[in-house]
Amino acid sequence: MDGGGRSNLQPPSVSNYPPARPTLPPPLTEDCCCPPFPEDFGERLERLIQLAGLSREEFAQRLGIDYERVVEWFEGAELTGGEVWHVARLAYSVPGGMAIIIPETSGDSE
Repeated sequence: MDGGGRSNLQPPSVSNYPPARPTLPPPLTEDCCCPPFPEDFGERLERLIQLAGLSREEFAQRLGIDYERVVEWFEGAELTGGEVWHVARLAYSVPGGMAIIIPETSGDSE
């Protein structure tokens, strides 16, 4: 404050108000999407189950998913987002599990 009891603070510059909005990425297009689901996912899943020392039934129980749904995965059905999350959490808990499930971590090339 100055000697007269008034504040020395200045109002914000008009050029800085409102604050700039962050730049958003461009929207996804048909040629820009998630990588395709691995065609050999059933084989990868089988290797993960073996590495974890589980049967398919025990694997389904550990994930909290119906055994019939797990069988569908082996037949080529794609997982939902929640199912992917459960499998990834189990794979993460098994040494080497993520490298089996995710192609990019196991040294596979396209």
